[in-house]
Amino acid sequence: MVLLRNNGHGTSCEVGRHIAAAEDEPRMYMVYVSMRFLYLSLSASILLAFIIGRSARTILLEGPRNALLAPHDESVMFVRSDYHGDVGISSSQKKRNLPTPKLLEGKEIPRTLYTGRNFDTGASATVSSLHLEHKIDRDISVPNSQDEENRISVTSVDLCPVSEKGDNQCSRIKVTDGGDEKEEPLHLPAGQHLLVDIKNVDGEFLNSEERLALAMVEVITESKLTLLSYHCHSLVPMGVSCVGVLLESHISFHTWPEEGVITLDLYTCGSAPLVPVMPIITRLFAVPREGAGDSVEEPRLVWSHKLRGWGRTGDKKFLGADVGREVLEKMNYDMKEEVLSTTTKFQRIDIYDIIHPTMRDYLSYEKSLSNDGSYPSIHPELYRPDRVVYLDGIHQSSRYGLEAYHEALVHPAMFAHPEPRTAAIIGGGEGATIREVLKHDTIQKVKMIEIDEEMVQVSRDYLPEWSNCSDIKGSAGWCGDDARAELYYEDALAWFITRYGNKEKLVEETFDVIIMDALDPQDNVPFAEVLYKNDSFLNALYNSLSKNGVMVLQLGMAPSRLDPSEELSRNKNRDYLTNSLIEIGFNSLNIYHEPHCLFEKPWTYLVAMKDSTNRQLWYQNLFLKYFDSTIMKSYEVPNKVYETVYCRKDPQPASCNSFDEDISLSVYDFEVQLSSVGEGSGRGLFTKVNIAEGTPIGLTESTENVFFPYSTVDHMELVLRTHYSADVKCVYDYMNGYGWEMKLRGLDEYGVDASILTFANHGCNGTHNIDQWPILGDTKGNFITEENFSMERFKVERVDRGVYDPYVDRHLPHIINEIEYATRDIVAGEEILCNYVDYTSNDEELDADVALLRAVCNGEKIGEITALEEVAEKDKRMKV
Repeated sequence: MVLLRNNGHGTSCEVGRHIAAAEDEPRMYMVYVSMRFLYLSLSASILLAFIIGRSARTILLEGPRNALLAPHDESVMFVRSDYHGDVGISSSQKKRNLPTPKLLEGKEIPRTLYTGRNFDTGASATVSSLHLEHKIDRDISVPNSQDEENRISVTSVDLCPVSEKGDNQCSRIKVTDGGDEKEEPLHLPAGQHLLVDIKNVDGEFLNSEERLALAMVEVITESKLTLLSYHCHSLVPMGVSCVGVLLESHISFHTWPEEGVITLDLYTCGSAPLVPVMPIITRLFAVPREGAGDSVEEPRLVWSHKLRGWGRTGDKKFLGADVGREVLEKMNYDMKEEVLSTTTKFQRIDIYDIIHPTMRDYLSYEKSLSNDGSYPSIHPELYRPDRVVYLDGIHQSSRYGLEAYHEALVHPAMFAHPEPRTAAIIGGGEGATIREVLKHDTIQKVKMIEIDEEMVQVSRDYLPEWSNCSDIKGSAGWCGDDARAELYYEDALAWFITRYGNKEKLVEETFDVIIMDALDPQDNVPFAEVLYKNDSFLNALYNSLSKNGVMVLQLGMAPSRLDPSEELSRNKNRDYLTNSLIEIGFNSLNIYHEPHCLFEKPWTYLVAMKDSTNRQLWYQNLFLKYFDSTIMKSYEVPNKVYETVYCRKDPQPASCNSFDEDISLSVYDFEVQLSSVGEGSGRGLFTKVNIAEGTPIGLTESTENVFFPYSTVDHMELVLRTHYSADVKCVYDYMNGYGWEMKLRGLDEYGVDASILTFANHGCNGTHNIDQWPILGDTKGNFITEENFSMERFKVERVDRGVYDPYVDRHLPHIINEIEYATRDIVAGEEILCNYVDYTSNDEELDADVALLRAVCNGEKIGEITALEEVAEKDKRMKV
């Protein structure tokens, strides 16, 4: 019971007291209220206030709950429609039909903590947020595949999609199994980022928040990702921005409806590839504009795929290989379309069509697909995109680098053989290598040993021009159907070792040419070691070649001028291979590169010859579609980088730095006088300056010397055998009398000094003071002379080009012209004397030439030049 007393002033209140009212005082009253009444009144007031507040909230705000303030344990949508009188937006509310994020079957909703805040932005017409429904609140358990009764209890989980292999893509999970806690490998702090720009998109679609949100949800659903929530703004006067929070990371986009442009990005932390999502994005977001006729342009996309974060280093992953750097990461291609992505039993195959704005014109390509009578439409073959092939992510070939690579690989080796009849190809699954071999009409049989039959079929279906032999006379539409072609789908190592491993018991006929178009030796994979460091395999290759057989190998990217010696670099397999080929018995190795294959760097090739006489054919000039005399000329002289890297070997090869023009003595430092050698020796060459030991003589002027290649020598000798008195005899006598013979290029050729150095006489019995390449021979005077000559000693001590020497090949013009060096200090006024023993290289003629030289030195005979001059003088007197 509650008692209330009022004294007129409301100053006191007493409980349980009886009060008497006086007539001269204000009247007193009391009200008795029960506790039940108070409780009911208070409850009614609270309930009324709640109803009024809830009603106001429902009227003013759409959605069952303010998503920015409440945890999302069920589906929530919050939409705000603001009044902006200055832009004429209605204050009326409108229920927006936005899709709810979907959860794929078999997936559990992860536990997450949601926090958000929304700012009032005058540029937003609406703000919409939707969340993945969270209906469970229990421990998640995963069945153990080994025992259904034993369960792995997940105590702390942050799940991501499970890949087809069953591995989690980006979660960190601690599991307990039988009480023992195990921690699975944490996902690396890395991911993939897909950036997509699309233009010529329908403007109404780009301004519809509902359609865009639906497309976003469908992309995530079809990509098997998990969308936790998304948040969208419809902007004023138009445009939409949305961001979706994924369990794997995020998706976002922004639109420009008036321009018909949308930019979108999708980032995930998992290992599952994002590139296959591109067709889904294209289908759902590249909505064409409405209209008819040619004036409506089709939507166009440019996109980029990037690897992000800090993944494990050292792994040769597909996305981090050539296909990632050259194609997927590039955002500046006008077109980039996946033609095929498949995995065979042995490798992954990816084929892309690309158009680079600096190489091709996209508008012309579009015209080539039309029938408007324009030049591109009449000649569409000239405007096709470049088609690029990747195996395990490594660039193999392309449509516009096709001829440069394969003609450079095949034809130098084929032309280095006098008459190639049989050939073998190791690898070559694209079919382009066998196509180039079949162009040679001397070929009777070519065998291609390729381990991956699926690769051959893929090439036939998607790379038809690589293996199209229809333009070769007498051949087939597909090169594999040519009557001369035999295809073996086997391991080439085992194939050759089985048939040619034993030199004494060869199972099959030998080949004139072998072409290795297989794995690059630079690849950091175990099979590269097996292929290029297998001595049994290399010996089998050597045994499988005919007596004058030739082998060519593609050896990967060319080195740079800053690279160390190859045995210390990533090219160690290439160095090992080169040394092995020398030890096996090849007599000439020639390295060259081709910079037009459209690879990242120029590509390296190596031709190995069993017989050094084939080097003569190496220097002939022929031509094909890409490969011509100019190209072959560039192959004859290796690039500077090969010389630089070769000369960084330790110890340094003896040939390196042989030609120092800074210390070379000019021909103008010499003069011609009567020789001091003896009676009948005629003219001689004398120095006007002091010369230090080792100084090159006339190095700068040597390139102007007269050179007689083998073909010229052969034709002159052919004429003189039947017409001894022909006019060409005087030229031949000049060449033979004043020149020197050499076999650096495989067969007999001659060089003659074009300066006064040609008047240098022979120093008999080792009295010469200049000689060829003394730094390669014995600089202490222990030279071969006419007095100590023997064929056995000459073959041992003769200085010649090594089997493999890029330095010599680069300086061949100097070497052909037989640069002489001072073998000792020479004082001014002294006669310059040569050693003519070195001027003969033909073993069959060497004995006779040295015998003549010995007789001249002993005064028994006169030299050839003196004899020719005496005959000429006699003829002159007779005419007079």
